Amino acid sequence: MSPFVSIEISTYNRKDILREVLDRLAEQTYPMSDFEVVISDDGSSDGLIELVKQLADKLPYHLQILRNERKGVGHNHNAGIKACRGELVVMLAADILAEPQLLAEFVAAHQADPDPALFVAGQIRQAPPVVDTVFQRAFDVLVDKLFDDQLKGLHVPHFWVSNISFKKQFMLEHGMFREWLYAAGEDIELGYRLRSAGMKLVKNPRAIGYHYHEVTPESIALRSYSTGYYRYLLTESISDPEFLQKVGKSPDQSKRSVASRLKGLVRRCVENRVTVRWLVMPLIHMAERVHRLAPLVPLLTQRMSAYYIHRGARDQEQNIPFDPFQAKIYPTDPG
Repeated sequence: MSPFVSIEISTYNRKDILREVLDRLAEQTYPMSDFEVVISDDGSSDGLIELVKQLADKLPYHLQILRNERKGVGHNHNAGIKACRGELVVMLAADILAEPQLLAEFVAAHQADPDPALFVAGQIRQAPPVVDTVFQRAFDVLVDKLFDDQLKGLHVPHFWVSNISFKKQFMLEHGMFREWLYAAGEDIELGYRLRSAGMKLVKNPRAIGYHYHEVTPESIALRSYSTGYYRYLLTESISDPEFLQKVGKSPDQSKRSVASRLKGLVRRCVENRVTVRWLVMPLIHMAERVHRLAPLVPLLTQRMSAYYIHRGARDQEQNIPFDPFQAKIYPTDPG
């Protein structure tokens, strides 16, 4: 007998893309009577709630909407997972367009291996309608690498919940998200705890979801800065020195080796406000016109992101105010 499956989608002000996400789920080859979709909303104000209510009676599967107070990603995910009725839960990001076989592939993987600790990561590809830029392609390459890296073990600082399936009971007993107000690596922290509890993470490349999300150098700079600014929430929750080093937590200066100090010095020479403003960012933008520079963009993007992560962490330590809900675009001058 096929298990009943719940698809959990957390969202905030993503009305336009959510309509297509829900329409794509109506094309699943898995029986419509055997799954539900749970929309967990983090206080949207763009008419998303009204849209879901309009669609609820028109879609061939059961659809429910949770309207939560704006308390952040972790709280929103937890509310959605708790509301799921299925033995299996599939978490999809609000901008993932599912291929018709996605649910059937997840179910088949869990039926082939009934281990209660099994987590199955699907494949994420960039959706064709997203603008085709050199930067977008370079960013997709980096994401693909990180997505595969998450399978490598306990100290890997990556865990993606945008297209993943698991048994609800294991998540309730050993996981659930930290309910931080701001995005601060709550998925990374969750992955660490789940791995420590014995999570068995495998990949099913046939469970395909297309990611409809445009990125720009400025949007990645802002995301990186915010990650660094709130990184202390993550590092205060985990005491494992090896893991903390992987997420960029600087060790006690008195305990740093000569090699570590030299590496830090080199990093500051390469990643600083002058090189980012006058070299890295201009080269990234120039690559859109001068395609010979395209092979450099993945490396430049890594350096730019690393700089803003470190800068965000430094600004937080110096009590410089920052509100990611109000920030629209990070200043082009790193300052």
